[in-house]
Amino acid sequence: MDDDSKQVSGQLEKLDAIRDIIFGEELKLFQNHLNQLKKKLDALSKRVDAVNENVEKIEKSISDDRDSSVKVNKETQATIDRLKKELDDQLKTITETKVSKSEIGQVFIEWGMKVKQETK
Repeated sequence: MDDDSKQVSGQLEKLDAIRDIIFGEELKLFQNHLNQLKKKLDALSKRVDAVNENVEKIEKSISDDRDSSVKVNKETQATIDRLKKELDDQLKTITETKVSKSEIGQVFIEWGMKVKQETK
């Protein structure tokens, strides 16, 4: 049995040597190609991570801008409502007191100046 196992072992070694001869270079090329693909995958993964970070920053910026825009719109609407009330009050006062045309014109001029200043 010792001789048989030595023979089998020797044949396996020969088979390994033949396999290395036949496929050895291809296996090296395949391994090199696989390593290159792994490096490219790592680089792409890093780029995807960077893009995801940028997308998150942009989404946050958009959200902040939206919130800011809503606040500005509310403030603008409040200013418009206040100015309308002031105008209505002034018109009511003018109507009740029967002021001259020049005084009415002066009130409108003052109101126009206020509107101009508040919209800046």
